[in-house]
Amino acid sequence: MIVKIKNTSSALGDTIGSVCQVDRYQKITKNTVYYLINKNLIHLFEKAYPNILFKDTDVFDEYKEIHFHFDQPLQKGYSDDLGLAFE
Repeated sequence: MIVKIKNTSSALGDTIGSVCQVDRYQKITKNTVYYLINKNLIHLFEKAYPNILFKDTDVFDEYKEIHFHFDQPLQKGYSDDLGLAFE
């Protein structure tokens, strides 16, 4: 399955907090994951996370948006948005 995930925040800290959860999601589901982040930040992550495609696609089976949740720990909110247990 091809999953397109969009981070609704363009902040560096939010992206750092989310990319590890997106990576975990990809490893658990074995889906092809396209992760949309601030284009100016892509170079910081693409070599460290080779199993995530940091580009847009028009072909996907599922679309998810992840959000910063002010009422809980950063990575818990991202885990919840991706349907993962928080670790």
